[in-house]
Amino acid sequence: MKLIPPERLKFLLLQQYWHRTGGMLGFAVLLGMLGGTTAALFKRTLEFVQDMVLLRFAGFPFAANHAHVLPHYLFFLVPAVGGLLSGILVFTLAPDAAGTGTDALIDAFHNRGGHIPMRTAIVKFFASIITLGSGGSAGYEGPTAQMGGALGSLVGRLFRLPDRGRRILLLTGTAAGLGAIFHAPLGGALTAAEIVYKEDFESQGFLPFTVASVVAFACFSLITHQHTTYLHFPMLPFASVTELANFALVGLVCVPFSWAFVRLFQKVQAFFGGLKMKNYLKPAVGGLLVGILAYLCPQAAGTNWSYLSDAVSGSIAFHSLLFIAAAKIIATCLTIGSGGSGGVFGPSLFIGGMLGGAVGFGLHHLHPALVTTPGSYVLVGMGAFFAGAAKAPLAGLIMVCEITGNYGLLPPLLIASTLHLALSRKWTLYASQRHNKFSSPVHEHAMKVDVLRQVTLKSIFRESANVPTLHSDWKLTDALASVRYSEWDVFPVVGEQNEFVGLVSTASLHLAVAESQAENLLLVGDLMSEEFFLEPEMDLHQALTVFLESGATHLPVLNEEGRVRGMIRLHDIMAQYHDLTQKSESG
Repeated sequence: MKLIPPERLKFLLLQQYWHRTGGMLGFAVLLGMLGGTTAALFKRTLEFVQDMVLLRFAGFPFAANHAHVLPHYLFFLVPAVGGLLSGILVFTLAPDAAGTGTDALIDAFHNRGGHIPMRTAIVKFFASIITLGSGGSAGYEGPTAQMGGALGSLVGRLFRLPDRGRRILLLTGTAAGLGAIFHAPLGGALTAAEIVYKEDFESQGFLPFTVASVVAFACFSLITHQHTTYLHFPMLPFASVTELANFALVGLVCVPFSWAFVRLFQKVQAFFGGLKMKNYLKPAVGGLLVGILAYLCPQAAGTNWSYLSDAVSGSIAFHSLLFIAAAKIIATCLTIGSGGSGGVFGPSLFIGGMLGGAVGFGLHHLHPALVTTPGSYVLVGMGAFFAGAAKAPLAGLIMVCEITGNYGLLPPLLIASTLHLALSRKWTLYASQRHNKFSSPVHEHAMKVDVLRQVTLKSIFRESANVPTLHSDWKLTDALASVRYSEWDVFPVVGEQNEFVGLVSTASLHLAVAESQAENLLLVGDLMSEEFFLEPEMDLHQALTVFLESGATHLPVLNEEGRVRGMIRLHDIMAQYHDLTQKSESG
């Protein structure tokens, strides 16, 4: 029998255990705890920095009644300095941490075997805190998703999982980070499954995604003592089915804005990419422009989720909401497109909320009896915009329901999201997304025909009458004498009627004789291993599977009566596979 080094055997057994017994859920629990803790640390650190820098130092968002150090007219320096510090950190230690972390994570899933360096994720963590804490327009999900994904990648490498397992753990960590930071366990799991494709779903890992997201949510809540929904909105019921046409209008309004968001983001990236200056200075330029824009529209800078509550309550004039949405698009493109660190999920929800509010309150102004709860349009716009822009329809609407607690808005969310998705198939916020599994290198092997299944064993097997078989009632010394000069490492064992009953290896015979004080009392049947054998009607794929399970280099081929017809080598199957693949490539 082929011997496997003990260290390698340990990891092979561990892999088999996790994959065959559902043990991936153990990794999911671990990543949930790590992801939830990391998200809580990120949230608390960011809140502290925002309080110290934006509120106490800069007095942003320009609160006249709050004591602050910096004069309001110098606020533009704050995002610029934040961009400079973030740029120095990123482009000195980990240039891959620039921009949106979610896109880098998707690229790692498809093209890098699920590998994200921990250094990149750590730099992303601190660079995002600096960017967001100084007024940059970006989202929480980029750093938390990338940090969670990096933890999953690290666990996969530590346990030497194959690429497939490491990719699943990458998305499992991602689900944990998203589920925690947004208080949305189901939404986090769905986002991790949907975000890697434009029109598909990574269903293989949905169970560990869900477990990790729920555990992360629990850990985050315990650490931060935040057990309610992420955004505190009133319950906004779905008033009437007659309003569905109005909600469909929200989906239509999202289309040109998501197109403008994606195209402007690409243009800004290209502009800063070709700008002749040091890379670490580029986020400072982007931050400077965001700071200037904040004078015209304070809602465009920072995270400022409170403005969504203002939009729901009608505190913002409906004709200003479209302007705020446009300003937020520009600010986000400048922040992230220049090399600043952060995500685009949060800004997408903000932009969609403003667009939905513009539609809802605009229609309410024209016909109050037709639209009785215009604030609900804000929430529908949040889900609809992200669903179409990021190509994640289920994740978008479930995430909004969990974030706000308004599950009664599912019907209008479905209408608006589907319409936006259907009309925006040609663009996406995440350039690394693949169209579906057929276009991803991850599933390339599953899309190819297995040539081994096209050939049966009998086409390469040659029957032989000179097969050295051992009888189960032979003594060990007799068995060794019978196979002394054979080149085979394993031999078939037959019973009284010459029927096949098992296998025994030369190594086990020698070892038993060397260690036993009564080798004449032991019989061949006492040393038999499992009954691994082949049949002529098997295809080569099935035969290869039996070889891999047995660990042998030779195996017997049996006839219909269960008698040994001959032996075949693993080398013969591999040689046939080589011939078949050569013909396939040349043909």
